[in-house]
Formats: sequence, C-alpha cells, structure tokens
Amino acid sequence: MDSFSDVIDALGISGASRILGIPESHVRTLKARDSIPAAYFKRIVESAEGQAHGITFEFLHRLLHRTEGAAA
Repeated sequence: MDSFSDVIDALGISGASRILGIPESHVRTLKARDSIPAAYFKRIVESAEGQAHGITFEFLHRLLHRTEGAAA
C-alpha cells in the first residue's frame, strides 16, 4: 500500500463505509481524492480489517505527511 486510495481498496468500499461510519458515496470521494482525514485513523487501525492488513497509526501518518508535503 502506497496511498490512502490503496488503504480504501484494502478495506473495500463497503468495509470502509462501515468502519468509518460514512456513506459509500463519501468513501468513493475520499478514494478519488486519495485522502482519509486523520479523525478516521483510530477507527481504521482498531478495525479487524485494518489489523488484518497491518495498517498502523504510523503508516497512516506517514501517508498523511507525504500527501501534505506534496500539496505544499
């Protein structure tokens, strides 16, 4: 996984929707923007799917800082 889009792919649209508590349409928007707000990180890391894919806070924060740096 190299992007937030990859994280969403790993969780699946419906899985991410359930984990994040948002509609699938919003998950698709996040995927298209290659963005997941940090407010959702805890839900992802603590989910069974997140754990199964080895998604950690450190990994998500690395992605966040990389995308923030690219936007600057």
